[in-house]
Amino acid sequence: MRAAGFLLDVPVLGRDEAAARVLTLWDPAARLYALPDGRWLMRLGAERVVRAEHAPGTPLCGIDQALVEPGLRPGPGDRGYLVGRSGGRRVTVALAGLPVLTPASWLRVEGLPIRRLPALDAVEARPEAPIEPAPEAASDLRARAGVGRRDERAERVAAELANPRVGGRGSARFGRAFAGFGRGSARSLPHAGREPFAFLGIVASVGVLALVVGGAVAVLGTVTDGRAPTALLGAVLVSAALLWRRRSRGAPAGRYTTADRGTGKAEAPLVGGSRDGTRPRRPLARLLGAPGARLAELLMRSPMARLVADRQERYLRDLARQFERGRYHEGLRNGIALSEASAEGRRVPPALGVPRPRTGDLRPAVRVGPVGAALRAEPAMFARLRVLYTDAAERLERDDRIDEAAFALADLLGSPDAAVALYTRHGRFREAAELAESRMAAPDLVVGLWWRAGERERAVRHARLHGAFATAIGRLTPTDPQTAAALRAEWVAACRAIGDHLGAVEAAWPDRDLRPAVAADVTAGIALGGTTGARLLAYLATEAPVEQARPAVVAFLDADVGADVGAGGAEARDSGVEPGDRASTTESAAGSGAGSGPIAVRADRTALDTFTSALAELSAADPAWDRELATLAARALARASGRPAGMIAAPPGSVRRRFDALRVRADPLAAVDLRPPEEPGRGRRDGPVAVTAGDLPGRVSVRSAAALPDGTVLVACGAAGTRLFGPDGRERVRWDVPAHGIVLADHGAVALLVAERGVSRDIHRLEVLTRRIRHWATVSAREFPDSFDGAHLVTLDQGVITVLDTTTPRPRVVWREDAAPAPFLGVTRTATSCAALAQTREGAERMTELVKWRWDMPGWTLRERSILEGAMPPSLVTGTGVVVPTVFEAVLVSGDAHLLVSSEGSASVYPGTDTDAIADIAFPGAAPDTIGFREHAGRITAWDRSGRIVVLDGPSVRALFRT
Repeated sequence: MRAAGFLLDVPVLGRDEAAARVLTLWDPAARLYALPDGRWLMRLGAERVVRAEHAPGTPLCGIDQALVEPGLRPGPGDRGYLVGRSGGRRVTVALAGLPVLTPASWLRVEGLPIRRLPALDAVEARPEAPIEPAPEAASDLRARAGVGRRDERAERVAAELANPRVGGRGSARFGRAFAGFGRGSARSLPHAGREPFAFLGIVASVGVLALVVGGAVAVLGTVTDGRAPTALLGAVLVSAALLWRRRSRGAPAGRYTTADRGTGKAEAPLVGGSRDGTRPRRPLARLLGAPGARLAELLMRSPMARLVADRQERYLRDLARQFERGRYHEGLRNGIALSEASAEGRRVPPALGVPRPRTGDLRPAVRVGPVGAALRAEPAMFARLRVLYTDAAERLERDDRIDEAAFALADLLGSPDAAVALYTRHGRFREAAELAESRMAAPDLVVGLWWRAGERERAVRHARLHGAFATAIGRLTPTDPQTAAALRAEWVAACRAIGDHLGAVEAAWPDRDLRPAVAADVTAGIALGGTTGARLLAYLATEAPVEQARPAVVAFLDADVGADVGAGGAEARDSGVEPGDRASTTESAAGSGAGSGPIAVRADRTALDTFTSALAELSAADPAWDRELATLAARALARASGRPAGMIAAPPGSVRRRFDALRVRADPLAAVDLRPPEEPGRGRRDGPVAVTAGDLPGRVSVRSAAALPDGTVLVACGAAGTRLFGPDGRERVRWDVPAHGIVLADHGAVALLVAERGVSRDIHRLEVLTRRIRHWATVSAREFPDSFDGAHLVTLDQGVITVLDTTTPRPRVVWREDAAPAPFLGVTRTATSCAALAQTREGAERMTELVKWRWDMPGWTLRERSILEGAMPPSLVTGTGVVVPTVFEAVLVSGDAHLLVSSEGSASVYPGTDTDAIADIAFPGAAPDTIGFREHAGRITAWDRSGRIVVLDGPSVRALFRT
């Protein structure tokens, strides 16, 4: 029959089913009405031919502009009506009076995921500016002193003084011109075309100065018959300059200190500068650089030195009287900083004047100014001032003038630790934390202070940057165990956030209440494999129920750790896996890809040493299971006696100590028959391992590769995306995310995929276990080390090392190091060290020397900064500070190893400081600039651009395939 509409019995069908039938038949011209009895009337836009038994509802015929049920006839006045049956009776309903239903209102799009279609051609992303650390807020001195706001005229005058550009044009030009002389930089001179008046002023000033100096020399030559002493001439010129500068302004009080006048040895050279935030006067020695310092010393040997010394002694006597009479406010403003900078080897020039009073707020300076000059005085005066400063700090604390007491301790006595303790005693944790962080106090102290000040996020950020969680918790536990427990929970959360499952477990393990919360981290870390999985297997064995832990532990300890791939000294051949032999489908994105099960760990000598090392420190709660576990581990060590170790060799005697610790806990009857194991051999053989990658190229180009702890290999294929291969070369997972570089986390659970986008770099974050990938940021930095700690990414941009926090939505700068005036040339890191090379200077002709910088990680503690005599760029440095010259061959560095590539396509791997290669890898037909390699956690991954990949783990070839 032909149907013009349908009646849907909603009370019988249900609203959802009725709505689904309406949407199936809906077209733009259809209408839906609600009948008084709860049924729906659907009027079609065009009639349809349907079978009555298959219709979604009671079909209606269109007769004389009325909708009629089958078997009924419309009357003369039924146009625009529904003619049907209800309860066995005939009813007519006017369509015009029925409420209209809108199916569009049924749709809910709030929970639907939005998929943005990518462009066929990649669009270059705009780099995101990193978030710089927020500057400390300036103190409103007027509000604190209860002084009203300045009038408009005073503010306008202050703005003109602070910014010469808003003042008179002539004064602004000359102000900018003369300001450049103090910096000793040619770039600060005005341009003749853009600022002609300033340029002419400089030229005229130089000419006048030359005439004055020439006239002075001529007069002195006439008076002395051409025998004017050089010292007298220097004294006259320096005195004239000092008098001219003193007429304009004085020197800041914080820039001077006392020194021993009799011997010339600085008793307490100054460390610090202007404390009030105003621009201080620079001493003549700093204004003129090294020649100025020598000129000042020459003047202090002339007869004029007596005049300078007398004035300085009067100043110091007046200063001492101010403190003795209790005029502390005046004395603190005129005080001179005391410190032992001479012990640090710094040469401080003598002061030729006296300081001016401070005008800022009397509280410890957050930023320490530049080194100033030293006042010459008797040693007794230095000791007298120290006693007076100490007594003043104690008296000010008793009078509840805490800021002034802290200022005396931190800035005058040079003891910021005492000032931090003062603030802490009075419950002012925020001020204590700010002072401790700015004066580079112990990181654990800073973390505890920020936590107690309520700035928990800042405390966690500081602890993560400096690796200070453990020491901060140890410091807090005796005095505030609740705070220590809360900080430990944050430590666990911070490790979990960066994918460090082993770190989360070891952070939580001392607190038994936190152990159940890290059960998932134990399982996830074991699935990751490698040394991380082996160590976490020991935690699982001692904490999990016996029936859950026994199968995995027994399988691991019963395995033969000597069954390594590759024969010593022999040439390893290609695995023979052809592209057509690979599986046609890839592993699911949610799969684990971590071996045979969630708690399966591949057994090798390195994993066995890691497992037994952890087991020797742990013990199971069940005595019977602990005895069985120790017996199995001791037996496995005895069976692996003398087997070669990996690249990361254990300390001498460590295997015997572990064996003895386990044998004490083992079954006595079984322990009697176990012979002590021999120390493992070095992770190399009679000669280097020879590996040939094969003659045939792969199907996909390789830009970077990284062997993961579970034996899989992550490969960056450029614009072709990113892929995960198994050790046999079979593709497991594929992501359509372009990547030209891989930055792998030290723990191996997270990787950053770096894609080149012109002048910028697009970075995605990949979680290896869950296979989840997300975009993080687009940055302008072009150089990255090939590893990071899971949270902080080291970058090198325009010669400056910058550390970015990758756990924030936008890049945040947490550390920056500048080797100005010359740039850094390169930077390499490991999990415990970071090293970089910089130039000593950047001259116009050539670069002659290099400077090696090395920091301890985490924390960025500078351990070495030494000049490499005769080292000519280009040179490279490993993460532990080994400098590798690049003279005849192409050299690549990664972690604690370097690779020498010959012109024939062969490469030799050298670990650490060793001069003997551990492996010779041949890539037949490969150009030297197409070969790359990576050292990570003792594993070597080498590849060439054509798609051939080799993975070495100590003496073993773990993977050898083509993409």
